[in-house]
Amino acid sequence: METATATPGAARKRRRRRRRSQSPPPAGEGPSEPKLSKLRFGCGGGTRSGWENLDLVLSLQGKELSLERKIELAFNFTSTESNWSNHGRRLDIVQLLRAVSFIGNWVQSILILPENSKKMSEPFDPVLDYRCWAILRVCIEKKPSISISPNVLKSLGRVARNGLSRVDTGALYDDKESFDLFGHVLGCMSSVFSINTRTFFNAGVDLWASCAIEVISLAQKVSHNERNGCTVLWNLGNCLFEQFSSFLRFYANPKNIFRTFVDRILDPLLELLVLLNSQVNSLTHKQDRTMLKVVEEILSNGLFHPQHLSGYFGLKNLNKSSTSRDVIGSYHRHLFERFKAIKAENKSVMLAGFGYLLQLFVRRSGNQRAFLGPRETSLQKSSEGSEEPHHHRESLFEVFMQFMEPLILECKSYSEKNFSNLGVTKLVEVHCMLKSINKVLTTVIEEKIYVPTEDTSEGSYFEFLQDIYRVLVSMAEKMYEFWVSAVHLEDANVKKMLPLMFAEIVDAVGHLLDIEYKVMGRDLVKLWLMIFALSATNASSKDIKPCFLLASKISGLSSQVICTFSELRQVSFSIFTLCGAVRTFRAAVGTGVAASSFSVSSLSSDKCLESLAALLSSQTLRDAIRTSINSMPEGQSSRCIEELTLDLTGTLKWMRTCGLLDVKLEVQGESSLVTRDSVFGQRAELLGRHLSEIYTNVLESITVTTSNSTLVAKSVERSLYLQSIGLMPPDSAIEATELVGNSFVVCCGKEWTNSANILAEGYFAWIVQNSFPLFDAIEILTQSLSRNCSGFTLLVFILHVMALQRLNDLNRQINAFDFLLEDDTDQFDKENSEGTELLKKSSCLEATQLTSFMMSYVRLLSSGETGSFWCYEISSSWDSSLCSLDEFSFPIATWRLLCENIDIWSPHASKKDLKNFFSNLIKFAFVEKRSCKDVENSGSQSSHREITLCNVSVQLLCDTIIYDRKYSSWISCKLQVIVATYSLHSPSGKTAAIGNGMPSL
Repeated sequence: METATATPGAARKRRRRRRRSQSPPPAGEGPSEPKLSKLRFGCGGGTRSGWENLDLVLSLQGKELSLERKIELAFNFTSTESNWSNHGRRLDIVQLLRAVSFIGNWVQSILILPENSKKMSEPFDPVLDYRCWAILRVCIEKKPSISISPNVLKSLGRVARNGLSRVDTGALYDDKESFDLFGHVLGCMSSVFSINTRTFFNAGVDLWASCAIEVISLAQKVSHNERNGCTVLWNLGNCLFEQFSSFLRFYANPKNIFRTFVDRILDPLLELLVLLNSQVNSLTHKQDRTMLKVVEEILSNGLFHPQHLSGYFGLKNLNKSSTSRDVIGSYHRHLFERFKAIKAENKSVMLAGFGYLLQLFVRRSGNQRAFLGPRETSLQKSSEGSEEPHHHRESLFEVFMQFMEPLILECKSYSEKNFSNLGVTKLVEVHCMLKSINKVLTTVIEEKIYVPTEDTSEGSYFEFLQDIYRVLVSMAEKMYEFWVSAVHLEDANVKKMLPLMFAEIVDAVGHLLDIEYKVMGRDLVKLWLMIFALSATNASSKDIKPCFLLASKISGLSSQVICTFSELRQVSFSIFTLCGAVRTFRAAVGTGVAASSFSVSSLSSDKCLESLAALLSSQTLRDAIRTSINSMPEGQSSRCIEELTLDLTGTLKWMRTCGLLDVKLEVQGESSLVTRDSVFGQRAELLGRHLSEIYTNVLESITVTTSNSTLVAKSVERSLYLQSIGLMPPDSAIEATELVGNSFVVCCGKEWTNSANILAEGYFAWIVQNSFPLFDAIEILTQSLSRNCSGFTLLVFILHVMALQRLNDLNRQINAFDFLLEDDTDQFDKENSEGTELLKKSSCLEATQLTSFMMSYVRLLSSGETGSFWCYEISSSWDSSLCSLDEFSFPIATWRLLCENIDIWSPHASKKDLKNFFSNLIKFAFVEKRSCKDVENSGSQSSHREITLCNVSVQLLCDTIIYDRKYSSWISCKLQVIVATYSLHSPSGKTAAIGNGMPSL
């Protein structure tokens, strides 16, 4: 056996002698390659192992073997797992680590060879050979001190490019070789970065940029693809992104890499940012959230590094005269110059990323301010007082203007274009741009960047916001003109894009309204007309899914306008401006009304009326009106009623102007009589079904208090008059009752002993004395009606309301009589006491009759008769609007009325009627029908949760009022039986849901 002191020269001589002794290769084959025996570590002593390692090193250094054979030898060496950790002698370990170090450096040398290098004469690329990455991984794990060349980044870029090519051609999905390659590259880089987190920190920005561009392109392709292999590529890209983010964060001089980052990396990274944000909320792209966070960190560290922030806050001086060379020549300007170039290049998808960039900037600047310790903060306060937050917001607004300016310029250009010349691709880009504007405006709201009191002396900030509003409205006009032109009707993709774009504009207007309501000026009519026009667009395209989103946005903006002016104590202005816009927005063309930019002359009358019905009857808008009126200051109640009177007067004059259409119609050659009648019918429907609903909602929502009762009474003579009387001083109240004829409202003390005060008074006493009782009037009217109230549902519903009003008064009278007839009350002598007993019996009889009238319709619900009352088992619902009440929704409306006022009528109902009512209550609560969510999303344009027999009944069952009365024991037993029954037959879980909301039985 040879000694360990043998020289390398002797080893080379032995290798030459062995080659000479080998037989020549067969014809046609190249020179034979030596077969290296399998390495045996520690089996025959350290001497043999050391020579074999040296033999491998010499083989890798030599030129005799092909590159592919060398890779095979190195791979076999590193893949031999036996005895890696069982070396008994320190000399063996040292020799092994030396070999590992050499192999690690050697494999890097072939990985970083240029693609067009002369040395690359092999028919394959070692960068795309998974064995090379496996070799490097083992070497770095066995000897962490191995230095990784920065040029490996080039190789990683080639791997990413190859992955993109394989995804494009579909070769990745069924190719095991591809799986092995990308899996080993990911494993290698994970090991490298876990051992040394600053591996490529010594690389130049150009190397990083070249690699990052390839990885970004790959990420754009695989982020929405979950097929085989794409997940590995996504993980590889995420791994490299994290390292790139750290490189940017800890780079010694961030200013030196700023321009390169903006010029080479910003554009593709913005596209990826927009893509990831569009998919982040999707259930099928959950992994995008991780990559999105890393991409945001890359942009924050590259553009908004802490060392850059002070320069951004000096941007307000860029457009002003200044002698400061560092401000005028600030490298930060390069970013905004690139923004303008992106706009000039019509890269709308990248424009969509501006909003996200502003959010990142605000977040980073806020973190930087929070990072300042208490000492720095106290110094700022002591030197600047309370001006620091003001200057910070001022600087933020200047940055906001820089971000928003390219977007607004782009919008201006589109507001001057003809949308019929734009294809679907351009419309998609416009949609992305509008989404970016909304993102920017959302950031302004969340971070409170704009404060009106901190505007410049010239009001430049407000003017900028107002310009944004005007541009958006002008763009909406152009889009609306394109919509009504019917040019788009043949292209289904265009039909889908326009509602999405309209929805973004509606959102943007709502955001501007949040930021500064004054941007729209005092001309609210134009805003309402835009809302109506978009609603008409929505109504004419109900078959398009995005229109359902637009309906919700429109309804939300309408209520936002009402609520905003309510906060400004100008709620009546917004409501009656709405009414004025309704009168202006009409289907027929007539004289005397100025033409609107959002004209609907080309749309059918039915669509116009349908759009107004969908908006004005929406629960969202009605709730906003009701809430705003309820919160109105007491002193404004009478003025609101006066303005309502003026608006109603204007509406009636508007109804009488139909005759002025004759001249216009005769010129057009149309039948003036027929068309005038048509216009009158449309206006009558607007008044009767919509404007009257708004007026009623306003009056019902006005709060009458002691302080405003006199003023309100002078302004109105409806149900509010009675409320006002009850809160007036005694003298004023007695005088007011002479007009109403209902002295019961103000009777007190000894006045109760004189029964003449209320003997001849009834429900209609304020109209005519000695009038018929209400029940008699109801009987006369209902005798001529069919049992299902077909065609007269609104009349019967109003009779129910009148009956409840009368029952409320009768309950007060009966309670007062009970008090006066108590044994310990010495208010009457015997004769007067008997008269009071008669009055009580008369009141109780009338209450029983009125209750029986209402219960008769409850009996129809459970009688099994055919007609409109069976439809609750299928799909009946009601939007709580009286103008939409018909024979199908009438049972729901009356049932809701009874459930909400059960405490008023139940004391006068018979046991049979009560049993019937509660049986229906429980049956409706557990009836199997469409869920409320299905009703909400079934294609309705009203964008609110509609009322059904089911949800009304459930709401009452969850109310404690029915468990505190005399019939609570009966309903408890009934509930226990029926709940047990439905628990066995209802798999939907509705029973449990109802039971969880009920009080304890």
